Amino acid sequence: MATGQPLGPQNTPGENTGPLVKRGRVESIYLYEVKDTELDSLESGSTGDLYLNIAVFLFGLGFSAFTTIATADFRDKRMETAFVCLTVVCIVLTPIFGVLWYRSRRSIKRLCALIRRRIEDEVIITPVVVSDSGDRADDTEPGPNA
Repeated sequence: MATGQPLGPQNTPGENTGPLVKRGRVESIYLYEVKDTELDSLESGSTGDLYLNIAVFLFGLGFSAFTTIATADFRDKRMETAFVCLTVVCIVLTPIFGVLWYRSRRSIKRLCALIRRRIEDEVIITPVVVSDSGDRADDTEPGPNA
């Protein structure tokens, strides 16, 4: 069950010196050490989202410009040239930003996997306390001497 005790230099009953902290027991807690550069990367996020947004915008813009070219009757040759140039630029840039998005979309996942692998690489040995009667004093696995 959750228990609560106020934080502070003295924990005397009736004297509330800090915020009440409620704690529920869990089986285990994993603490991951993170470097400053990794934390900055996590904080800034992935640029892949921006690439995807640009690619979708350019695709829609290029499709609209192509539809305009196909259906409109241009009286001004410069206006038709502008729509053709816009269509070509969008057709060229959409796959480029799509590839950039595809290549950068996994950078945050890779960073998180790298941080999580640090615990898998470490071997943590927990000492086991054995009482005089031979019974274990805790619920951990028996050691080699038990």
